[in-house]
Amino acid sequence: PKPQSINAFFYIKEDAEAIPKRWISLTGLKKYLNQESISSKDLTKPLQLYEPEPKSGIARNRKTKTSEIGKLYRVDHYRYRDGVSIITIISGTAENLNGIFTLGGERRTAIVREIETDPLENFALPQVNNRFLVYLMTPAIFRNGWYPERIISLLEKEGINLQLISAYIPNYIVISGWDIQKRAPKTLYRAVPEGSIYVFEVKKGNAQDAVKNFHGKNISDVNPEEGYGFALVGKI
Repeated sequence: PKPQSINAFFYIKEDAEAIPKRWISLTGLKKYLNQESISSKDLTKPLQLYEPEPKSGIARNRKTKTSEIGKLYRVDHYRYRDGVSIITIISGTAENLNGIFTLGGERRTAIVREIETDPLENFALPQVNNRFLVYLMTPAIFRNGWYPERIISLLEKEGINLQLISAYIPNYIVISGWDIQKRAPKTLYRAVPEGSIYVFEVKKGNAQDAVKNFHGKNISDVNPEEGYGFALVGKI
């Protein structure tokens, strides 16, 4: 069952100024997860990485090839700055992936190459006490809203009881997509956004055995094989 009362990490006054969003470097994230101080050098403004390019349009009737009244839409696109790359972890062989491909909804040209180093190899499983935090690097879709009930229930079957002590979860995001085979939209989900944090306390069992089920694992209830709910464990 969901906990009746959850303490928040931050209490924000109504008249408080919103904190601007920043991207954190892997070095900075490693510091944070190890309870070390981070500096402004570890943070990057979004506009330093990409430029928003919102586009508007109107839906068309496939049979008549004419526009449909009242079906205006807006799509948020992003143009990445020179030198910015996207790293993807895949299973299987990558020998056929090196080269030039089209990427994205508008099929823009992209160069794909294999890298020899794992950017996450320095994130070793930390030694924790009875309390630890779970940091979501990618959005997670949980059956029970924001609460990761499935993995907590699985650990209970292994003799490990966890209590959710606190959580920092911004507003939900909406995730969908396009099914190429079915030529139809994928199911629409409300997801816990990346950057969300959960703090757990081990009430029964071994803490190190508990964190092994979170660290470097996809804990999303839905589509974990697609990378949803990739988590890292930190000290607290």
